Amino acid sequence: MRLQPGISTRPYEELLAETTDPLHRRILELTILHFRYEGLCQIDDLMATVAPNPRYVLHGGPWGYLVLEGREAVAEMYDGLTTAASIIESETRHIALADWGISFHTLVKHQIPGRHLLEWGPQDYDHSHLGGIDDDAHYLVQIDSSALFTYDSFDGEVLLTGEIVWWHNPPGSVTLMDPADVLSAQDARSDWMAHLSA
Repeated sequence: MRLQPGISTRPYEELLAETTDPLHRRILELTILHFRYEGLCQIDDLMATVAPNPRYVLHGGPWGYLVLEGREAVAEMYDGLTTAASIIESETRHIALADWGISFHTLVKHQIPGRHLLEWGPQDYDHSHLGGIDDDAHYLVQIDSSALFTYDSFDGEVLLTGEIVWWHNPPGSVTLMDPADVLSAQDARSDWMAHLSA
Protein backbone atom coordinates (compact mmCIF):
# COMPACT_ATOMS: atom_id res chain seq x y z
CA MET A 1 0.00 0.00 0.00
CA ARG A 2 1.44 3.37 -1.07
CA LEU A 3 0.21 6.20 1.12
CA GLN A 4 -1.43 9.36 -0.18
CA PRO A 5 -0.91 11.91 2.61
CA GLY A 6 -2.52 14.76 0.70
CA ILE A 7 -6.00 13.21 0.77
CA SER A 8 -6.08 13.29 4.59
CA THR A 9 -7.91 16.62 4.78
CA ARG A 10 -10.47 15.90 2.03
CA PRO A 11 -13.41 15.01 4.34
CA TYR A 12 -12.85 18.22 6.32
CA GLU A 13 -12.69 20.28 3.12
CA GLU A 14 -15.94 18.69 1.91
CA LEU A 15 -17.62 19.52 5.22
CA LEU A 16 -16.24 23.06 5.10
CA ALA A 17 -17.84 23.58 1.69
CA GLU A 18 -21.31 22.96 3.17
CA THR A 19 -20.82 24.63 6.58
CA THR A 20 -22.23 28.14 7.05
CA ASP A 21 -21.72 28.87 10.77
CA PRO A 22 -18.69 31.26 10.96
CA LEU A 23 -17.22 29.71 14.12
CA HIS A 24 -17.58 26.17 12.79
CA ARG A 25 -16.00 27.22 9.51
CA ARG A 26 -13.01 28.68 11.36
CA ILE A 27 -12.62 25.52 13.43
CA LEU A 28 -12.60 23.45 10.25
CA GLU A 29 -10.14 25.78 8.55
CA LEU A 30 -7.74 25.58 11.48
CA THR A 31 -8.07 21.79 11.71
CA ILE A 32 -7.24 21.49 8.00
CA LEU A 33 -4.21 23.76 8.42
CA HIS A 34 -3.10 21.83 11.49
CA PHE A 35 -3.15 18.51 9.64
CA ARG A 36 -1.53 20.02 6.56
CA TYR A 37 1.35 21.59 8.48
CA GLU A 38 1.88 18.39 10.43
CA GLY A 39 2.06 16.43 7.18
CA LEU A 40 4.48 18.92 5.66
CA CYS A 41 6.62 18.97 8.86
CA GLN A 42 6.12 22.75 9.09
CA ILE A 43 6.20 22.82 12.87
CA ASP A 44 6.40 26.62 13.26
CA ASP A 45 3.31 27.05 11.06
CA LEU A 46 1.53 24.25 12.92
CA MET A 47 2.26 25.88 16.28
CA ALA A 48 0.77 29.12 14.97
CA THR A 49 -2.63 27.35 15.14
CA VAL A 50 -2.09 26.45 18.82
CA ALA A 51 -3.16 28.50 21.86
CA PRO A 52 -0.69 29.98 24.38
CA ASN A 53 -1.24 27.22 26.97
CA PRO A 54 -2.38 24.03 25.20
CA ARG A 55 -3.09 20.77 26.98
CA TYR A 56 -2.78 17.45 25.13
CA VAL A 57 -3.92 14.13 26.61
CA LEU A 58 -2.77 11.08 24.61
CA HIS A 59 -4.00 7.54 25.26
CA GLY A 60 -2.24 4.58 23.63
CA GLY A 61 0.17 4.39 20.68
CA PRO A 62 3.85 5.11 21.36
CA TRP A 63 2.95 7.31 24.34
CA GLY A 64 0.94 4.91 26.49
CA TYR A 65 -0.70 7.64 28.56
CA LEU A 66 0.79 11.09 28.28
CA VAL A 67 -0.28 14.59 29.29
CA LEU A 68 1.49 17.54 27.65
CA GLU A 69 1.14 21.00 29.15
CA GLY A 70 2.28 24.14 27.33
CA ARG A 71 3.57 25.05 23.90
CA GLU A 72 7.13 23.82 24.47
CA ALA A 73 6.02 20.28 25.34
CA VAL A 74 3.59 20.14 22.40
CA ALA A 75 6.19 21.43 19.91
CA GLU A 76 8.68 18.84 21.20
CA MET A 77 6.18 16.06 20.49
CA TYR A 78 5.70 17.26 16.90
CA ASP A 79 9.47 17.56 16.46
CA GLY A 80 9.72 13.93 17.59
CA LEU A 81 7.30 12.79 14.89
CA THR A 82 9.40 14.64 12.32
CA THR A 83 12.61 13.06 13.63
CA ALA A 84 10.99 9.62 13.42
CA ALA A 85 10.45 10.22 9.68
CA SER A 86 6.82 9.20 10.11
CA ILE A 87 4.60 9.79 7.06
CA ILE A 88 0.86 9.78 7.69
CA GLU A 89 -2.31 9.29 5.69
CA SER A 90 -5.58 9.66 7.60
CA GLU A 91 -8.87 8.10 6.52
CA THR A 92 -11.49 9.99 8.52
CA ARG A 93 -14.80 8.17 8.87
CA HIS A 94 -16.84 10.39 11.20
CA ILE A 95 -16.69 14.12 12.01
CA ALA A 96 -18.77 16.14 14.48
CA LEU A 97 -18.59 19.92 14.88
CA ALA A 98 -19.59 21.97 17.91
CA ASP A 99 -18.93 25.45 19.28
CA TRP A 100 -16.20 23.99 21.53
CA GLY A 101 -14.33 22.29 18.68
CA ILE A 102 -14.35 19.13 16.57
CA SER A 103 -14.35 15.37 17.14
CA PHE A 104 -13.49 12.68 14.63
CA HIS A 105 -12.86 8.97 14.16
CA THR A 106 -9.99 8.08 11.85
CA LEU A 107 -7.97 5.18 10.51
CA VAL A 108 -4.43 6.56 10.73
CA LYS A 109 -1.85 4.96 8.44
CA HIS A 110 1.76 5.53 9.49
CA GLN A 111 4.80 4.74 7.37
CA ILE A 112 7.56 4.23 9.96
CA PRO A 113 11.21 3.18 9.53
CA GLY A 114 12.04 -0.04 11.34
CA ARG A 115 14.64 1.61 13.55
CA HIS A 116 11.99 3.89 15.05
CA LEU A 117 9.47 1.07 15.39
CA LEU A 118 12.12 -0.77 17.43
CA GLU A 119 12.63 2.29 19.62
CA TRP A 120 8.93 2.34 20.48
CA GLY A 121 8.85 -1.39 21.23
CA PRO A 122 6.23 -4.16 21.12
CA GLN A 123 4.31 -2.70 24.05
CA ASP A 124 3.38 0.21 21.78
CA TYR A 125 2.78 -1.50 18.45
CA ASP A 126 2.30 -5.27 18.40
CA HIS A 127 4.73 -6.60 15.79
CA SER A 128 5.33 -10.03 17.36
CA HIS A 129 3.71 -11.72 14.33
CA LEU A 130 6.50 -10.44 12.07
CA GLY A 131 9.22 -12.49 13.75
CA GLY A 132 11.57 -9.53 14.00
CA ILE A 133 12.02 -5.97 12.74
CA ASP A 134 14.54 -4.86 10.12
CA ASP A 135 15.74 -1.41 11.17
CA ASP A 136 16.46 -0.52 7.51
CA ALA A 137 12.99 -1.51 6.27
CA HIS A 138 9.74 0.48 6.45
CA TYR A 139 6.54 -0.65 8.11
CA LEU A 140 2.92 0.34 7.77
CA VAL A 141 1.18 0.82 11.13
CA GLN A 142 -2.61 1.18 10.94
CA ILE A 143 -4.18 2.76 14.00
CA ASP A 144 -7.84 3.21 14.88
CA SER A 145 -8.04 6.66 16.45
CA SER A 146 -10.65 8.96 17.95
CA ALA A 147 -9.95 12.54 18.95
CA LEU A 148 -11.38 15.72 20.38
CA PHE A 149 -9.79 19.02 19.32
CA THR A 150 -10.87 21.93 21.52
CA TYR A 151 -10.77 25.57 20.42
CA ASP A 152 -11.25 28.95 22.05
CA SER A 153 -10.95 32.61 21.14
CA PHE A 154 -7.95 34.72 22.20
CA ASP A 155 -8.37 38.44 21.51
CA GLY A 156 -10.71 37.53 18.68
CA GLU A 157 -8.42 34.84 17.23
CA VAL A 158 -9.62 31.22 17.37
CA LEU A 159 -6.84 28.78 18.36
CA LEU A 160 -6.44 25.13 19.30
CA THR A 161 -6.46 24.79 23.09
CA GLY A 162 -5.96 21.05 23.30
CA GLU A 163 -6.29 17.55 21.98
CA ILE A 164 -7.61 14.41 23.63
CA VAL A 165 -6.61 11.43 21.49
CA TRP A 166 -7.24 7.68 21.83
CA TRP A 167 -5.18 5.17 19.79
CA HIS A 168 -6.04 1.50 19.42
CA ASN A 169 -3.66 -0.90 17.72
CA PRO A 170 -5.37 -4.19 16.87
CA PRO A 171 -3.24 -7.35 16.47
CA GLY A 172 -1.63 -7.51 13.03
CA SER A 173 -1.82 -3.76 12.51
CA VAL A 174 1.91 -3.63 11.66
CA THR A 175 2.97 -4.91 8.23
CA LEU A 176 6.21 -4.85 6.25
CA MET A 177 6.03 -2.43 3.31
CA ASP A 178 7.12 -3.21 -0.23
CA PRO A 179 10.13 -0.94 -0.92
CA ALA A 180 8.37 0.25 -4.10
CA ASP A 181 5.58 1.70 -1.94
CA VAL A 182 7.81 3.60 0.47
CA LEU A 183 7.51 7.39 0.24
CA SER A 184 10.44 9.72 0.77
CA ALA A 185 9.86 12.97 2.64
CA GLN A 186 9.93 14.73 -0.75
CA ASP A 187 7.37 12.26 -2.16
CA ALA A 188 5.06 13.04 0.76
CA ARG A 189 5.50 16.76 0.31
CA SER A 190 4.81 16.47 -3.43
CA ASP A 191 1.62 14.52 -2.69
CA TRP A 192 0.44 17.26 -0.33
CA MET A 193 1.27 19.98 -2.85
CA ALA A 194 -0.53 18.10 -5.64
CA HIS A 195 -3.63 17.93 -3.47
CA LEU A 196 -3.42 21.64 -2.69
CA SER A 197 -3.17 22.56 -6.37
CA ALA A 198 -5.99 20.23 -7.47
